[in-house]
Amino acid sequence: MSKKNQQKGPRIHPRANRLRRRAQRERMRNSPAPSEAAKAQSGESVAAEVHAPFYQVLKTAMLLGHVLLTGPRGTGKSYAVMQLARERGKQVFVCQGHADLTAEDLVGSPGLVNGSSSFIAGPLYNAVKQGAWFVFEEANLARGGIGALLNRVLDVGGTLAVPFTGEEIVVPESFRALLCVNECGYSACRPLAESLKDRLRAIHCDYWDDQHETEVLRRALHGLSGEQIRGMLTVAKGIREARKKGETNFDFSLRSLLQWGADTQFRTKNLMESFESVVIAKLGDPAEVGLQAEPIREIARFVLQHAASDFIPI
Repeated sequence: MSKKNQQKGPRIHPRANRLRRRAQRERMRNSPAPSEAAKAQSGESVAAEVHAPFYQVLKTAMLLGHVLLTGPRGTGKSYAVMQLARERGKQVFVCQGHADLTAEDLVGSPGLVNGSSSFIAGPLYNAVKQGAWFVFEEANLARGGIGALLNRVLDVGGTLAVPFTGEEIVVPESFRALLCVNECGYSACRPLAESLKDRLRAIHCDYWDDQHETEVLRRALHGLSGEQIRGMLTVAKGIREARKKGETNFDFSLRSLLQWGADTQFRTKNLMESFESVVIAKLGDPAEVGLQAEPIREIARFVLQHAASDFIPI
């Protein structure tokens, strides 16, 4: 076939890419829930029974207005919101923050439905329209223009303008916005505008205390001894302290603890071996992260070796 007769592949408009990404996110949110066995191994079913230390403060704040949850990654910010939504029977619309997020992604944009031009609603539009909850994950990854849009919605007597439909929706009293923000210091994080923070009730969500984390691990990991769980928590605390000192960028979340314990209980039967396969593996390619991994590995070795000397099975 001559070059003249060759057909080029279809060009994909940037808006079409955004719509496709949104559809993928919707499919993920609507996908079937994991099996009970999978939940047991991840600890999710157990975590649902144990509330985060900041849960009661969150409950009170949500009665009064919109909320900003800040803190390290993996402290259960989003999960606590979902727990509270289930408890109160509230519908939740979620948006994941990223550097390319636009106002159209939040409010909605024109698209094709069955070959006809139509308005495809975004999560903020749906939450405002239905008086539901809007959860903005990693809000500080989005650009500053998003804050200006939210300011108008979060004001007392706020409204949401929808250019495509011409609507000016008055925000109902039942609507709530919850912004979840990881501490700055991570790549691509941006500080939230003071004008936006002024419209939110801020709650700092730190790592769970020993009592709460022990209770979650004890309920989730029946095959591990109390000594093993204490050893795991000591390792996690050591790595968290190292991060505060700037010795590593790794956050040892409760999720990582559950994954480490589950791998030990169901696969390796050895804490150090599972630490390598679960925790160190999170850092990426060993050839590229060797220097970052070594301080974390040394903390685990030191703690678990001393645990072994005190007759703690590792």
